[in-house]
Amino acid sequence: MKATGNLRRIDEMGRVVIPKKLRSSLNLKSEDSIEIFIEEDMIVLQKYEPGCLFCDNTDNTINYMGKQVCKKCLEDMDNS
Repeated sequence: MKATGNLRRIDEMGRVVIPKKLRSSLNLKSEDSIEIFIEEDMIVLQKYEPGCLFCDNTDNTINYMGKQVCKKCLEDMDNS
């Protein structure tokens, strides 16, 4: 895990602000959804991207270089 040097307080409503520089580096926009996971004693946030980056197909997707891509689009890229 990579430390960012950012420290944020949880406000009275339970919210935490993700710094703009960090959002930009992870391509998070203001209307994006994030998934929340618990891993041992850590809270992990991940951008929610359910379907293929190219065709939005939700079947047979794999993580390719940090993005969801369906097998058909991946094969199409290999054949280009």
